Amino acid sequence: MSGGHLIATVCIVAVFAAFMLALAYAERTTR
Repeated sequence: MSGGHLIATVCIVAVFAAFMLALAYAERTTR
C-alpha cells in the first residue's frame, strides 16, 4: 500500500466536499 489507497480516499472526500459546497451555493443563489 504505497499511497494509492490514500489518494483514492482523498479524491472521494474532495468530490463529496465539492458536491456539498455546490449544493449549498445553489440553495443560496436560488433563494
